[in-house]
Amino acid sequence: MKKTESDEGKTILVTMKADHYRYMAEITHGDQFSNYKHHALEFYKEAYMKSLLLPKLNKIRLGTCLNYSVFYFEVMSDPIIALKIATEALDDALKELKTVSDDNLEDENMQDSLKIIDVIKMNVNEWFIEVEKEENKDFKKDDYKK
Repeated sequence: MKKTESDEGKTILVTMKADHYRYMAEITHGDQFSNYKHHALEFYKEAYMKSLLLPKLNKIRLGTCLNYSVFYFEVMSDPIIALKIATEALDDALKELKTVSDDNLEDENMQDSLKIIDVIKMNVNEWFIEVEKEENKDFKKDDYKK
C-alpha cells in the first residue's frame, strides 16, 4: 500500500481488503461474523472515499461502489444505504456518460465500466422490488435519499 502512489491503485488495494472481510463475514456467524463485518465496513468506507477521487466513469470507482452497496445489502442487511450508494454511483456515471463521445464508448476500459453500470442497474431494480415486498407498501425510489 505504501508503494502504491496512484489513487486508483490505493482504491483497488483497500477494496480488496474490504472484499476479503465481506466474504469472510458471509460464511461465518457470531463473534467472528461481527469482527469480519466491522473490518469490512471500515475498509469499504476507506475505499469508497478513495474512489471518489477517481473519475465518475472509472471502472475501479464503479466496482468499489458496487461492492460496497452489495456489502450493505447482503451483510449489513440495510437495503436503504445499499440503494443510496448504488444509485448515487449510477446517477453520477449516467450523467457523465452523456458527455462521452461515441468513439470513447468503444474503449476497453469504458466497456468494463458499462458492464459494471449494468450490474448496478440490475441490483438497484431488484433491491427496490425486494424493499417494496418487505415493507408491504409502495416504496418510492426517492425514499433512499432521506
